[in-house]
Amino acid sequence: MLVAVLLASASTHELPQPQENYAAGRSTYSSSVYGVVGTYPPRSAVDGLADTFFHSGRGDNRPWLSIDLGQVVGVTYVRLVARKDCCQDRLEGVEVRVGTSPMRTAADLPSANPLCWKMKRSETYLGGNGKPRREAVWDAVCGGGPLAGNWVTVQNFRKSDKMLQKFLGKDYRTLNLAEVEVYDVPPRPAMPPPIKVPKPPAAPPSPPTPPVVLFHHIGSWAPGYPAYTTPDAAQQAAALPPPRFAYYALDRSQQRSELFSWSWCAAKCTDLLPPAGDGNGSGGGTMVTYVSREEAAYVLAAVLAYRQRAGLATLAGEQSYMPLGATDKLAEGIWQWVDGTPWTFTDWATNQPDNIGGVQNCLLQGVSPGSWIGTAWNDEMCLAAPNDYRLTDMTCVCKQPLQPLAPWPPTPPPPMPWPPSAAKVLLTAWGPNYKPQPPSGGGGGAIDTTGAAYLYYLAQTDIGGPPVRTPWRACRSDCERLYPGSTMLSYGSDAEYRAVTEAVQAWRTAHDIGLQYPDAVQSYLYLGASDDNAGATWRWLDGSPFAFTDWYEHREQDAWWYDDQPEPQDAEHCAAQGLSPNAFPWLKWADVPCEGAPGPYVKDTMCVCKVANK
Repeated sequence: MLVAVLLASASTHELPQPQENYAAGRSTYSSSVYGVVGTYPPRSAVDGLADTFFHSGRGDNRPWLSIDLGQVVGVTYVRLVARKDCCQDRLEGVEVRVGTSPMRTAADLPSANPLCWKMKRSETYLGGNGKPRREAVWDAVCGGGPLAGNWVTVQNFRKSDKMLQKFLGKDYRTLNLAEVEVYDVPPRPAMPPPIKVPKPPAAPPSPPTPPVVLFHHIGSWAPGYPAYTTPDAAQQAAALPPPRFAYYALDRSQQRSELFSWSWCAAKCTDLLPPAGDGNGSGGGTMVTYVSREEAAYVLAAVLAYRQRAGLATLAGEQSYMPLGATDKLAEGIWQWVDGTPWTFTDWATNQPDNIGGVQNCLLQGVSPGSWIGTAWNDEMCLAAPNDYRLTDMTCVCKQPLQPLAPWPPTPPPPMPWPPSAAKVLLTAWGPNYKPQPPSGGGGGAIDTTGAAYLYYLAQTDIGGPPVRTPWRACRSDCERLYPGSTMLSYGSDAEYRAVTEAVQAWRTAHDIGLQYPDAVQSYLYLGASDDNAGATWRWLDGSPFAFTDWYEHREQDAWWYDDQPEPQDAEHCAAQGLSPNAFPWLKWADVPCEGAPGPYVKDTMCVCKVANK
């Protein structure tokens, strides 16, 4: 039976009356269910909880969810609510049908009931630019007026995104729904536009903005230190050795939300936490790693104390996590610390690691005593936030190696000429009509540059020392400072690309750089290319035409998370060339951050300056 709705007059706006949701708590059925039965059941779509959701199963190329209303209702619209943690765009091919034909088994056909609504291209969650353009809630109004029926079915025809195709098969389709609501009245009309009010007078100048807080120091540790008490208690004990590591909790203001991915925390530790002191003998930040159970106990106590000070209490039945710097991405089941610390002990929770779906390759530690994980370890996804309805928040903690104590102030070194003579290493010369002569010994030998259009110099200032790992921006400034008139490396043709790459690889081989790196460890050769933060048009810094490229394109044998390069939606606006065939982007190009050190899987970087041969 249809319920009449009184529309408010143009001059008054009465409060709308509550509407009855005929789907709430009703019996539900689906063509398939993902994972263990009971994890993502169809009843989650009618339980009134936004944190739970229904997920269809593998191999289902026409997934559907049906609701038995228990009575015939004149349905005017059906509200569809997407899961809130991710994947809202997966609802972009749905249809809603209403009728009296039962839908209980996979053999039943939704087309037996009349069509109520089908999503249009203009109603999709993502716009043409790949960015969200609306809320992930749709009011599916039956186009031909109310439809009488006691069965409502939602079916998805959208093909899977790249991630699901790689993980679950090319023809796989999925249906994710947090809530489905059914009503017999029209949707509430939009509220009238707000009345424009005059702009208030300018406010007095605001007080100065306080400095941005990035990290909170929560403790320092070395073997032999006592149990944690306060962040400075260990250093105050004169008999203790100097600390070897310092630990910092990322300030909550730096987080986009309460939950984040393992990779996001790893990038924050690497990019925001600089090397200790002047950088000699110590590295920048990584996520927390443990050399022993004693260190693990100290860090856990320090983190719990920090969370208590910050008011981050976890209620009974809820869970909180801290990412740890360990992964088994190189070989399933073989866990390793990202900073090379020996893997000497574990503290897995019961039945962990379980690698659900084959994509849980990174390590989290519970920081909520009394919860289901407590303070034990659990494997989770690397590139997405954990999918656990009990999870309320996460704390990103970084670890910084410290230098040995030294006299202060240090004795200033004697002045040195700039640039040092060792910095000028001619790698090769090239021109359209010039036959490249590889440098003798992989670099530094005499090269006949007659007829060459360009000369290529190595810009590192520590030639003969260990490999360096610098930001892209540092390479640009080194070229401008060391070789006036030069720019970072650019390529005008495939022939130039091959000649310079061969010279670089010959120099690395002669100096035994990268030959012993394990799989999944990369070396970068920075390129003088940028899209100027626009995310679209790439240019060479020297102004030459950007006609030749060799960007990485996804291959069938590569993991699904490696996307085609460059990625227009990320924050990486400069370019680099891979020098290792054993890690992303293999021997191709990728977009990289302009500022900050590269990712933890990049062992070293190289900088080559290009100079016109005059």
